[in-house]
Amino acid sequence: MTTQRGWTGCHHCLTLFFSGWPPPPPTPEKPYNPAPNGSCPVAPAAAEGQHVPNFDWAFELTTDPSNRGDEVFVSGWTSGFFRCTACEAVFTEGAGGNLCPALPDHNRGESYHFPTDWGPNERFKRGWKVCGKCGVMFFVGGSGNDFDGACPSGATHHAVSVDFGVEHWL
Repeated sequence: MTTQRGWTGCHHCLTLFFSGWPPPPPTPEKPYNPAPNGSCPVAPAAAEGQHVPNFDWAFELTTDPSNRGDEVFVSGWTSGFFRCTACEAVFTEGAGGNLCPALPDHNRGESYHFPTDWGPNERFKRGWKVCGKCGVMFFVGGSGNDFDGACPSGATHHAVSVDFGVEHWL
């Protein structure tokens, strides 16, 4: 398997996390119905401390870019990203921070690669960077984004990386 589906972003901390997408639909009793979605540092009480999925985003992450067959269009693959088995977020230890909202430090799970360059016809969403305080991949977006997502450090995320792409699958 070279890719894994089931990834999205959190409405509150803007972190890229594994949700097992698609999550169950909201109900009147549980408006967010976040399924088992790790730990968010600022989730509202209705979300029971879990990430709140962005229903407009469905992503797949690459576990092995050598088997994809699209190296002509997608390049600059960066390794060293992992799924935290506690908070379900993507993180890297190379950014300076390693704070997990569920534990003191992130726990390594599966490993992933992210591209820094791709062709115009490829299905990657720009605007993902690494936080230097907690090490997670979070959505910065374009210019004019006034909020960089809540960080477990008690402040907002602080981008310390190049722009990475995350692949849409819907």
